[in-house]
Amino acid sequence: MTDNRDDLNPNSVSSLSRRRFLRQSAIASALPSLMTLALQGPASAQAKKLGTLVVAIQEGDTRTLDPQGANELTVPIFLRAIYDQILTFPGSDFRSVTADLATKWDVSPDGLTYVFTLNPNVKFADGTPLTADDIVFSLKRQKYLKGPASWFQDGVASVERTGADEVTIKLTSLNVDWLFLLTSPFLSVASAATMKGHGASDAADAATTDTTRAWVDQHSQGSGPFVLEAWEHGSQLTVKRNPHYWGRQPPFDRVVFRFAKDANIQRDLLVRGDAQIVCNLTPDLAADLQGKPNIGVLNVPSLGFPWLGLHANHNPALKNVKSWEAIKHAIDYDGMAKIYRGGGRFIASCIPSVSVRRVVESYESSVIQGWWPDSEGLPMWTTDNRARYDRSRLRYPSD
Repeated sequence: MTDNRDDLNPNSVSSLSRRRFLRQSAIASALPSLMTLALQGPASAQAKKLGTLVVAIQEGDTRTLDPQGANELTVPIFLRAIYDQILTFPGSDFRSVTADLATKWDVSPDGLTYVFTLNPNVKFADGTPLTADDIVFSLKRQKYLKGPASWFQDGVASVERTGADEVTIKLTSLNVDWLFLLTSPFLSVASAATMKGHGASDAADAATTDTTRAWVDQHSQGSGPFVLEAWEHGSQLTVKRNPHYWGRQPPFDRVVFRFAKDANIQRDLLVRGDAQIVCNLTPDLAADLQGKPNIGVLNVPSLGFPWLGLHANHNPALKNVKSWEAIKHAIDYDGMAKIYRGGGRFIASCIPSVSVRRVVESYESSVIQGWWPDSEGLPMWTTDNRARYDRSRLRYPSD
């Protein structure tokens, strides 16, 4: 991620200095977090709003902006700007969750019932209050749409309003990651009344009766810091400041995500001053910009990872295990490390080490409280699928 330190809008001036903006943004884990940190700047910065922030970014695999129907790699950047979730992460720390729409939550001793108390001061972009009914509608719609992310709620038995500002979620089985799943932009909360008015449904047959996709790709009714203004597929996506946002008002009146697939084009947009932030530079392009006047390169933590996928059905030779071993040995790992110029590290799995540690710690706690029997231990997947949990010999995948 790279940004231009020139004025974010040459026609506007703000007490939020460029250097302070960079310093506050440097710990962000992704663009939505960066924007959120900008929102959380000093109160004095809120007196004067900046104008338009232009972000050059790849549109990637974004196919819809449906807050309950999306499940792609790029779309969370846009959804997080428009919608809120029940819980969120504290900055770039992925080891714990913190309040978002819910101010507090209680978990039953058996780990199957979660009671969430909601912030009564949250409003949607049209000024109407967000209620427990909107939470229930959004979660039920996400489940019954049966979209690519509906598996998030495979273990959900029920979602009910149990008070004016209270929602109770019951699970069919223990899920140690349930609170973390509730931070996902794919479980975003939208206005039930507005969505239903444009064809949305949270009924069990929503997969075949919901007709709101066309509307929700060009409009939004969330409670996030921004409101969708327009999405021109393949060109750009524009959001404008939500005047009813319940948190700190954004320092930008408008954010334009300008889609540029080629990293060289993104670099040129930045250098010319046509974009203030670019997100998809290759390591060599980012390195070339280091030290240039008015440009700063930010290295931020991320859970993203590049990977190589091979389809064995398209090449029978790949069905031979020794072929996979040969490919693994043929990869120049040291050379790859040099390409990333210190911007990453090797991992042995797509599962980050913090997730494995959380599972292990939660498992041990569950055994102590009697949730899981300890006779068989926690299954740990291996090539022969026979290994069982043994903390003394456990290695975290990304260690």
